[in-house]
Amino acid sequence: MIYDLLKEVREDQKKQGDELKEQSKCLINVQSDLKYHIKRTDMLEDLHKDNQKKIELSEKRIDLLEEPNKVSKYLIEKWKYWTAAIVLISTIVGLAIKIKGL
Repeated sequence: MIYDLLKEVREDQKKQGDELKEQSKCLINVQSDLKYHIKRTDMLEDLHKDNQKKIELSEKRIDLLEEPNKVSKYLIEKWKYWTAAIVLISTIVGLAIKIKGL
């Protein structure tokens, strides 16, 4: 009876050993997959940083290209005020000359 029990225990140990080997293989696969995903994530982060830098450069370039347009809009807007002021002053001076001449 003790011999049979020892035999059963030994068989259970063998089964557990086989299961541990399978688990070990799975863990090795998981570790290699994890390393692969970490590598891909790092590559994607680097790519994202590069894209952010390119976007910033593009935005600066667009701002530089739009600068003359902004300046011309500003001057046109200010020119309207100056023109209105000159017309108003001319009208006042003209009226003043007319009134004095009467």
